[in-house]
Amino acid sequence: MASKRKPVTIATNTGALSEAAVPKLEEAPVKEEKQKAIAKHPGGRPKKTTPKAENRTISMDPILFEKYLIISERTNKVSISEFLRHAVEFYCQQNSISLYDDELNKEATANYKARLEEKENKKKK
Repeated sequence: MASKRKPVTIATNTGALSEAAVPKLEEAPVKEEKQKAIAKHPGGRPKKTTPKAENRTISMDPILFEKYLIISERTNKVSISEFLRHAVEFYCQQNSISLYDDELNKEATANYKARLEEKENKKKK
């Protein structure tokens, strides 16, 4: 079987290196850098600057705790932590104790920062 190749025609009237023999190459288009899309949330979630809520254990009579739960549900329809916060504020008010005293705030902040440093030191080990 004969191969079915297309015949090649060579222009003999022009030189091998003439401009007519060599097809012109078009210049490659210049690629422009695309503008990056503006990120809606650059770098992920920002670091939290306020103290976060902690779970703590309080030792108390379980029946008394159940009573606190029932009272908080009946009166305020709030969580037990909110109920206890209101109770402590009322107690401090009755006994002329200021929860917003500068000295108390400084001491509480120092204790909180010390506890955070201890946690970070444990993670590094």
